[in-house]
Amino acid sequence: RSAELLAEVVNERDRLNRIVGGASDGIVLLDRDGRVVVWSPAMIRFTGIDENEAHGRLISEVLVANDPSGRPVDSLEPLTLASPEAPVTPVEMVLSHRDGRERVTQARHTILFDQHGTCTGDAILIHDITHEYEAERLKDDFLARVSHELRTPLTPIKGYAQTLLRKKGNVSPERMNEALGRIVERVDHMTLLIDDVLLVARMVAGSTNVEGTMRMDSVDLIDIVEHTLPPFRSMEPERTFEVRVEPDLPLVVADRTRVAQIAANLVSNACKY
Repeated sequence: RSAELLAEVVNERDRLNRIVGGASDGIVLLDRDGRVVVWSPAMIRFTGIDENEAHGRLISEVLVANDPSGRPVDSLEPLTLASPEAPVTPVEMVLSHRDGRERVTQARHTILFDQHGTCTGDAILIHDITHEYEAERLKDDFLARVSHELRTPLTPIKGYAQTLLRKKGNVSPERMNEALGRIVERVDHMTLLIDDVLLVARMVAGSTNVEGTMRMDSVDLIDIVEHTLPPFRSMEPERTFEVRVEPDLPLVVADRTRVAQIAANLVSNACKY
């Protein structure tokens, strides 16, 4: 019977070792003092520290991490704060590798207790959320930029509209035409921005085949560029916009709307950067 029990224990240990070794998440087991008992292969990838080096050391000595605000994370703290009533503690941290790389992770501390309520160790599961974190950051940055871009043409639209309302019948035909022309230019600029945002949203959602939406035709690139510049000339009066082309530039086959979007984005980036 003892031999059978030993065989069962060995088989269970081998099965657990295979699970730990094949897990993409980092797995760390600590004893009651916070010393490393198990250091999975994923943790070697995350930190650059091998199992022999980590085994038996305090977790605070081998797991170097900060929280998202930059403050050091004390990996021993969950052992001192947990109770049988609240054994699980999630911690978000930026984990440092020996080569200087960093990854954003979600650590889940599960404190282990015996039948008397005494702490016997800590099982830590560390999940790499770097890609999710970066995607969320890029989304926030994108929304902030779009909000700024949409607000930019609104200011002159409101200004010209308020001028026309205030002066009403005292505006000369020339001034009236200029103000209305500026408003139309800004509205056209906003339309391009909104078209860009909608196109990106459809592409991300996978609901748009960009090639299928193109309307190919013979277009004059010079004409497209000349029509792209007026909004920028009015928004950037201190800049000089000049179109230089080779003589006898031929017509090209393209989608006029897409080429206009490209030209507008290129000029916009040139103005900003």
